[in-house]
Amino acid sequence: MQEEKRAIRMNLKDNVAVVLEKVKGGEVVHVLYENEVEIQVLAKNEIDMYHKIAIASISEEEAVLKYGEIIGRAEHAIEIGEHVHIDNLKGVAIANEN
Repeated sequence: MQEEKRAIRMNLKDNVAVVLEKVKGGEVVHVLYENEVEIQVLAKNEIDMYHKIAIASISEEEAVLKYGEIIGRAEHAIEIGEHVHIDNLKGVAIANEN
């Protein structure tokens, strides 16, 4: 029997979740929110522990959300189940409010 893979969604606004163990392409990831399985996602590729998996389709230039906050923008369209990392994510400038 295959070990259950899990990820955590930090905020309901998030379009990514953090995997809790290394995931291989083709494995099902159970995405938890507040300790309950919210959705299941099929991993499209290998994802290292504590890296992000897309839990919603993300369009090119769309904001990537973690903790309910923008952590970057998609370099190109990202499909559900894809690894979200520096290869497909670009940083955003934050305005200085001083």
